[in-house]
Amino acid sequence: MKKVLILGYGRSGRSAEKYLINKGYEVRIIESIENVIGNLKDTIENLQDYEFAVISPGIKRTFESPIPVIAEVELPFHFGAKPKTLICVTGTNGKTTVVRQIYNSLLLSKKNAVLCGNVGMPITSCEIDGRIVVCEISSFMLEECKILHPNIAVITNVTQDHLDRHGTFEEYKKIKERIFENCSKKDKKILGGTNDEIVKRVCKILHVKPCLEPPIQKHRIEKVGQRNGMTFYNDSKATNIAATLFAVSKFKENITLILCGKTKGQDYLELAQKLPENVKDIIVFGEMTKEVITKIRKAFAVMCMEEAIDTALTL
Repeated sequence: MKKVLILGYGRSGRSAEKYLINKGYEVRIIESIENVIGNLKDTIENLQDYEFAVISPGIKRTFESPIPVIAEVELPFHFGAKPKTLICVTGTNGKTTVVRQIYNSLLLSKKNAVLCGNVGMPITSCEIDGRIVVCEISSFMLEECKILHPNIAVITNVTQDHLDRHGTFEEYKKIKERIFENCSKKDKKILGGTNDEIVKRVCKILHVKPCLEPPIQKHRIEKVGQRNGMTFYNDSKATNIAATLFAVSKFKENITLILCGKTKGQDYLELAQKLPENVKDIIVFGEMTKEVITKIRKAFAVMCMEEAIDTALTL
């Protein structure tokens, strides 16, 4: 029986496992290969027995390999998958909204479409032959892409994000631009624009009526409740500076902004310079605390969300 490796066992890895078992492969799972430097053959015994390795987006490749390493999102195309139309959308912000609006437009026009990738199901869990495939692509997914060939390729925008993984903004931007790499003159490339503009352009190409109703997404400017006259919103989908600035721009009232999570290598001086005047107070906790209070002097440092809420109520 043919053998294959799967590197990483999250949602994409588990999906790839089922896909390859159905193709008749014996699958070996390597859940974690953190800190592997040098050659993969020095870490995995009998590597020569495996035809190729499938790498999950969550795994950062820091090694060489004598066998092919394939991105999960490209796996079906190595086996000859032929969608009717492949639409791939990437970008720092807006890509989830855009793919959902394109997909909804197709459904309302009674087109045979599937939504997959970084949103919805992994592509290896979907039947894509003969269908219009709307696929959200992250920079983590694009890192290992070599043969991905969208008929319609979109970059919504590129601002600093994931610099802890990609090193520099220039490298991050370069990886995003890989989505255009295999496009021919017949394919359509869209770079930038508002979400609605992009959706209209894609729908015009597809000859369907655009559905511009914003899709409901959890944790995106989501009203979660009130306490002592203060209204709280959960915008934890905003994981970078540009998304945070977009969220606060939607409010005219005075804002107390609670920040937490990973820095991802971002420079919070940009946030300090661009925050609107109605952001009166900033509270921060977690990994980003030191970086934020260094760049934003008026920020209050606390230990946890409960303390952040209590502090917000007293300011």
